[in-house]
Parts: sequence; C-alpha cells; structure tokens
Amino acid sequence: MFTLGYIPFLIIIAVAIPLLLLFFLLRLVLGFFKGKSAAGVPSEWHLMVANSREDAVSQALFLLSFLFLGITLLRLNQEMNYLLQWQTILLISSLAALAGAYTLKNVYLLAGGLVSISMWWATQATLWGDKVNLLPASFVAGIGLIVTLLYALGRLHEWSPYAKRFALTYLVFGLVSATIILFIFSTGLGLEGLEELTDGAPITQAPQVLLSLLVFVIAIVAALAMAVMKKLIFPGELAGVLIVAALIGSIAFLPAQTLVKGDSYGFSRELTSAGIIWASIFNIALLAELVGIVFMGYARRATWLINLGALGLFIFIFTKYFDWFFSFLNKSVFFIGAGLLLFLLGWGMERGRRRMLARMRAQAPQP
Repeated sequence: MFTLGYIPFLIIIAVAIPLLLLFFLLRLVLGFFKGKSAAGVPSEWHLMVANSREDAVSQALFLLSFLFLGITLLRLNQEMNYLLQWQTILLISSLAALAGAYTLKNVYLLAGGLVSISMWWATQATLWGDKVNLLPASFVAGIGLIVTLLYALGRLHEWSPYAKRFALTYLVFGLVSATIILFIFSTGLGLEGLEELTDGAPITQAPQVLLSLLVFVIAIVAALAMAVMKKLIFPGELAGVLIVAALIGSIAFLPAQTLVKGDSYGFSRELTSAGIIWASIFNIALLAELVGIVFMGYARRATWLINLGALGLFIFIFTKYFDWFFSFLNKSVFFIGAGLLLFLLGWGMERGRRRMLARMRAQAPQP
C-alpha cells in the first residue's frame, strides 16, 4: 500500500532518472564519431557504455536491482517503525551501488551511485542548514566541489588501462556538471538566483556543512596531488580545475549580494556594479573552460573532449546573443566580437589539429 514514507525516495528517483538519461545521451553523442583501428576495433572503445547489447541489458538489470534494493529497504524500515531515516537508506543504497559497480565493472551502477550519493549529501546538507536557515549558496558550493572531485577522480582512474570507462564516467559527470553551474551563473537569470542564494545565515553557523566542504577540498587536493605525481594531468588543466573549484566554492562564504536591480525583468535585467563584476567573472571562467576543453582534447587526442568543447562554445555564443550581454552592446559590436572570437578559436583549433596529425605521423611505425 502506498504511504507518505515513499515520497522522498520517489522524488530522488524522479530527479535521478533524467540525470542518468542525460549522461547516457552525452556518452552516445561524444562517442558517435569514434574511429576504427586496423583490427576493426573502435579506437576509443572506452566511449562505449557497453560492449554489446547483451552487456547493456545486463548492466541495466543490475541497476534496476539496486534501485529495488533501496525500495525494499524503505519497506523494511517502515515495518520496523522507521528505525532509520530515509536519507540513511539512500546512503546505504548509494554505497551498495558503488561497491557493486567496482565489483561487477558496471558503468550503469557507477553512474547511478554517483548521482544518488551526490543527492544524498544535498538532502542531508539541506536538513542541517534548515536548522539555522543557512544560505542556499552553501549547498550549491558543495555540489560544485563534489563535481570537481569527480573530475579529479576521473583523471586518477586513468592510471589503470582497465578503468578507462570508469574514468570517462567520472570525467563526464565532473566536466558537464561544472560547466552547467558556470553557465547558469553567467546569465542574468542565474545572477538573480545567486542573489537569492546568498540570503541566509553564514556557513559558520552550520558546522556539519562547513566540515563536509572542508573534507571535499582535502579530497580534491589529495586526488589532484596523486594525479600530478603520476603525470596524469597537465599543468594548465590543474590550474583550471583549482580555479573553477575555488570560484564555485567561494560562493558559500559570500555575504548578502545585490546583483540585479529591482525593476529588471525578462532578458532586460539590469545589473548592479557588483552584478556586472560577477557576470564578467563567470563568463570569462566559462569561456576559458570551454576553450581549454577543446585544446585539452587536441593535447590528449581525445575527440570526445573536442566535440564537447565545440558544442559548449556554440551554446555559449548562441545564448549570449539573447542574454543580458546583448543589452549592453550594439548588435554590430556583438557580431564583430563573436566573429573575432570564432576566428581566433578556429585558427587555434586548426593549429592543434595539425600538431596532432604531426605527432600521429611521427609515432606511426615506419615500413
């Protein structure tokens, strides 16, 4: 019989399913143009979510089994007069999914486990913060640090050639999530939301949330340090990860902000001086990240990174035409600036392509 005790878990499922669908769609799009080796094996086999249809069905069934495990635990908890909170059951299910993913080499379970454990922290932090009316920016900062940690763990997983699929799963979640966060805050609507997120008690009044953010920072530094020692991350890439983590994490410590003037609406939001500064910071950070993704793809000879960065740049330029940036510039100035940016990017990408081809010819075996 349906009871109110199932509602929180059903909400989690309703949010997790679209996130998982987005992940698999990205994996499909980014791996669409993979090439073939001389033996007919995909040159970027790790972009494939499964080796075959049977493997995909098997992984999906295991994912469903762990989903039903969480529902079963909820039912047993109800029969035991709610001995555990539903957040604890979500944590147990998430840890079980992650353990099963590494035991069974199941990408689906790994994706589901990462989404669910991130949502567990978000819900638990919300409960901690509700006691003191904590500013919501702390939760966004925590999610930003979590996705940065996922990216660092993805680079660390590249140490083992057998963990490339897991590495890509971590990298996709980290890159896409961090890009979405920067993109939202680079818009007028996002800045208006950021203004509301900074309204509340400072994070120092919620020691559990503050401690968890500190743990995330330590884990990020440790993972990046290990990646540097194993030479798995470029210096520029390392600097970019640290800057993005610092930028997103800093919003947890912001005092109340006034970023948008009260009479602004729609695409005509008028920003205050502080709003213009933050808009510039987020837009520059987002643009630098997208360009860095493209050039990192050339440096690593990873077509999925090039495709992801190029797609992000297209969306970035297209949306900025309709966003607040357009209201400050004349149309001709906007298109001249966008054209110059695309020209410079195309020139840089062409140089990167030629260098990559030159390296491939140099490394090819001579007859």
